[in-house]
Amino acid sequence: MSKKKKFLIISTFFFIILLLNFNSLRNQLRNNLSPDLKIKIKTLFFGEDYINEISYLKKSNYKLKVLPSSEFVNFQFGSVLVDVLDVDKKNKYNFANKIKKIYIEQYLEKFIISSYDGNLFLIDQEDLFNNKAKFSKIDTNLGKFKINDVQDLFVFNDKLYISFANSVSDSCNYLNVAVAKINLQKNKLDFDIFFKSNDCTKPIGAGRMIKINHNQKDGLLISTNYNNVNDIEIIKAQDDKSSFGKTLFIDFENKKPIVYTKGHKTPQGLVVHKDFIIATEHGPRAGDEINLLKPGKNYGWPIASYGENYTFKYNKNKYELKKNHKENGFEEPIYAFVPAIGISQIVVVPENFHNMWSDNNFLISSLNGRSIYRVKFDEDFQKIVFAEKIFVGERIRDIIYNKQFNAFILGLEDSGSIGFFNPLK
Repeated sequence: MSKKKKFLIISTFFFIILLLNFNSLRNQLRNNLSPDLKIKIKTLFFGEDYINEISYLKKSNYKLKVLPSSEFVNFQFGSVLVDVLDVDKKNKYNFANKIKKIYIEQYLEKFIISSYDGNLFLIDQEDLFNNKAKFSKIDTNLGKFKINDVQDLFVFNDKLYISFANSVSDSCNYLNVAVAKINLQKNKLDFDIFFKSNDCTKPIGAGRMIKINHNQKDGLLISTNYNNVNDIEIIKAQDDKSSFGKTLFIDFENKKPIVYTKGHKTPQGLVVHKDFIIATEHGPRAGDEINLLKPGKNYGWPIASYGENYTFKYNKNKYELKKNHKENGFEEPIYAFVPAIGISQIVVVPENFHNMWSDNNFLISSLNGRSIYRVKFDEDFQKIVFAEKIFVGERIRDIIYNKQFNAFILGLEDSGSIGFFNPLK
């Protein structure tokens, strides 16, 4: 054997050993090299401009907490890849063409998972918390509804409700809610339409559902969006004849929708706590809102917002949208995020989750912000006392609480995973 071949074989062998032990070698170097030498090596590989940019970003994220850490409590965090989900590559609003929308709901000791196209899967909670990706597909008849984009899952009274968009054309999408009696022994769900919007819009971006009691009747409260701001459809969020830009109450018995609140842009989060109903709502450019919903009230869109339309031109001397809701006859938000956080779902933090996370604490998830926010409201839900940002690193569309494991479950869209965290024992 020639020296050249021997050299190649030995080099290949050492290269394989290096790859297999790369993380260990990197940790050794990180722990033993001086800070100055670390910077020189990084500069050599990545360039001085990149190192300066990273240094600047670290300064801008002052005291940023990253899950599983928070300001005063540390957690244990895990995730399971949902490898059965597909990416919606046809959806032009899926800008990266890789996001996997995940909606999660719990029924008994199982989690029900939905993809964007209405495929439903089950996983035992024991498997999830033991990091076992054992997903089984549920047989359904949802294919007949030609689902374009799922918006939420909701379980109530042994029934599964699913909200979704149904497209007639690119500019005309109807919001639907289908319902099925849950029978996991048969592993088959037969859905019927529970609600369909009386008009269409473009695009569908909301459909969150909760159960409330209104006028002494139990029913579904569902959020609807209204994004368009062109001259033709600008009145939809203010028009009681339209289903969009509203929250709608649908009586379980007569299934007739009524307008509960109006003047909304894209409310993607709903929660009921005691006698209070809280909505989290996407604003336009900036101006994500947290609203206290009161029946019959108007929340201003598209007339008043603390954000501005994406067509807003800089270097102007005045805003395009009105900035004071109350003076213009609308309800003020409890809080508006400027800049926006890509707000999504909101959930209650149970009193027994952790004694340092109690007393009117809620968690709010975000999409582009890739974080969760722990917020505390005052007793009357008129203001936020504080908001603690905890960086997660992935878009979070859905978040629910699991009582058995005292854990929060997150739908992580970038990796297509289910994350979960609970207090360290």
